[in-house]
Amino acid sequence: MYTGDDCSWASSCYNFCSGRGKCVNDNCLCDPLFTGVDCSEARCPRDCSQRGDCIDGVCLCEAGFDGVEAHCASGYLPAQFLSTGTNQRTDEYGGSLENRLRFTLEVLQAMAAVDGADRVGFRICPGNPFNDLSDENPEETFVALLEGVRDMGLAYCHVIRLNSIPNAPDLDNVAIAAKAFGNPLIVNDSYKIDEAKSVVDSGVASAVAFARSFIGNPDLVRRLEQDLPLSRFNPKALYSMGPEGYSDYPTAD
Repeated sequence: MYTGDDCSWASSCYNFCSGRGKCVNDNCLCDPLFTGVDCSEARCPRDCSQRGDCIDGVCLCEAGFDGVEAHCASGYLPAQFLSTGTNQRTDEYGGSLENRLRFTLEVLQAMAAVDGADRVGFRICPGNPFNDLSDENPEETFVALLEGVRDMGLAYCHVIRLNSIPNAPDLDNVAIAAKAFGNPLIVNDSYKIDEAKSVVDSGVASAVAFARSFIGNPDLVRRLEQDLPLSRFNPKALYSMGPEGYSDYPTAD
């Protein structure tokens, strides 16, 4: 989590921008709250020819993506700020529910300001204990977050249900998101094709994400269309380097 330690003495910026600012784990960040610091003279870490505004010191290159998703689950920084178990701050970013929401709301607002809110989505999983997350009242926390972004015009909320997550609380995350957000949902976690069709046909969700199934089945769409058996992916290789467990899965015969 952001500590606010001064690193103005640093000889080079972690993100290759010309500014100096605060530290996170000894890495100099031009702007820890993503407020759009000008780095027109900075070298882009992606070595593109364009220069412009920065988010966290990174030039916004025209990479051709349709949008970007803020990961607000699984122990990532937004989830740390949201959760009572990890947010131990005593400033305006900690303590009350309103303060714990502040960081995530500001991040989403800053992302939306880059190229429009309709190019920004966000991912949540209330009650997920992954990476030692804990919250005294996850439903209250995420209902407040969802209501706080409801009118921002964001593209979607990507909500993970708790079906396959051990030691998770009894929460219906899809129902919570549908009621409090009231905008397009992408739902995720262990959906079979019939259940996926049903949730979309019902209007509860606009789309279903097949993550693990896509990793283990590069031809997932064809397999689903032709009712072919699905291969299991190797979870031990999920975050390993190289092609093994990433791009070496065979297609169906």
